[in-house]
Amino acid sequence: MVLGKYKIGKLLGEGGAGKTYEAEEIATKKRVAIKVMALSQVKDWKFLDLFEREANTLANLQHSAIPRYIDYFYKDTPGDRLFYLVRELISGDCLFSLVQQGWKPDEEEVQEIAKQILDILQYLHQQKPSVIHRDIKPQNLIRSESGKIFLVDFGSVTEAYRQTLIGNNTFVGTLGYMPPEQLRGETSFAADLYSLGATLLFLLTNKNPDDLPQKRMKLDFRSQVNISDCFANWLDKILEPIAEDRFKSVSEALKVLNSKHIFSQPTGSKIILNKNLTNLEATIPLSGFNGDRFHKNNIYSGLFFLLSNIMVCIILFVLIGDYFVIMKQGNINPWGLVFAIMILPFWAMSFSMLAGCIWQNLGEIYISIDRHYFKVSKRLWGFGTSQIGTTSSIEKVEGETNDYEVQGYNLTYCTIKGEKKANFGVGISQAERDWLTAEIKDFVTEIQGQ
Repeated sequence: MVLGKYKIGKLLGEGGAGKTYEAEEIATKKRVAIKVMALSQVKDWKFLDLFEREANTLANLQHSAIPRYIDYFYKDTPGDRLFYLVRELISGDCLFSLVQQGWKPDEEEVQEIAKQILDILQYLHQQKPSVIHRDIKPQNLIRSESGKIFLVDFGSVTEAYRQTLIGNNTFVGTLGYMPPEQLRGETSFAADLYSLGATLLFLLTNKNPDDLPQKRMKLDFRSQVNISDCFANWLDKILEPIAEDRFKSVSEALKVLNSKHIFSQPTGSKIILNKNLTNLEATIPLSGFNGDRFHKNNIYSGLFFLLSNIMVCIILFVLIGDYFVIMKQGNINPWGLVFAIMILPFWAMSFSMLAGCIWQNLGEIYISIDRHYFKVSKRLWGFGTSQIGTTSSIEKVEGETNDYEVQGYNLTYCTIKGEKKANFGVGISQAERDWLTAEIKDFVTEIQGQ
């Protein structure tokens, strides 16, 4: 019995911020949930702060999928002080327990769950100040018998203004479901989106996200799930390890999910895309030396190597004279030939860097796909090359990043993989890469299915 008002029942769960019990409100006979924290068991004052923050947050929220706040109080006992948070009791099981019991939702069910959670997040993020949950995970999502999803445990919430003014040094969240920036103590709306994506992966794979393979810090989940490419594209976007590469808002994520997952063209993109039922044509125009594809380190490095080679040749000619000449009196000079072979790789590296920089920024890429063939053409000042393959042989269309860095810069590009591999779009922005590959992939899927 608590204050003569509540009769404590069975334990529902426990965590760092206390234990939660099922209880009965004696006056009304209604079942409620009571979270209890004992001051004597608090090892870090931050947990008490989180407990009080949850109470304050719930008291100001009114959403049908968020438990209704009822009461918050404390009670002194001999040698201790107990804090109580009373909220509406949600009937159902958490998603984690359901999966552990053998529940295997299909893609349609998982998408419906995603939409319900996005609706809750949209409400939270639109509060003033905005509320960021920071601990979206299967254990904190209750599914009722009717299939409705409820979000519980607001002990990790933060407000945008709070983080901006005083920083966020409290480590909260759950490993596997937190984005990389949250491990560094940074929080944004995009963090909740990442956690949602990780939760959906758990439903699809029955595996903790930490147990899934990774590629360049990103969850490589496609081999682990049996879902449509469209939904996989959406999950790819929401699970980007860099916050800026995810959806910009809950509204955008929800819009894409409801619109057959076709990404909208990024603002400011100059890529021209024309698509109908039988043909797709895309042109990636030259960007010039002020474009997104230009990287000054490339041309600086190329010019450095080129000028270095010229200086070495001049110095060698001055110092050793005739020994540096390849042809001497109509015969091959072995010493000159040796010097030429030794310096040839450096000349090749110089021209390769310069040519790559010029091609990336002054070249134009044209992509054409119909029922039978695809062609990727690269043009520069009237010259160019083309790669042609059959549309039926296309296996993958995806964005890639090279495995090495040049002065902190990784080359980003797109690729069509089949009987032949065609790369294009070197250095376009991450947003353009996601959009263009999604559009081409969806078109190819439709064509191959006809």
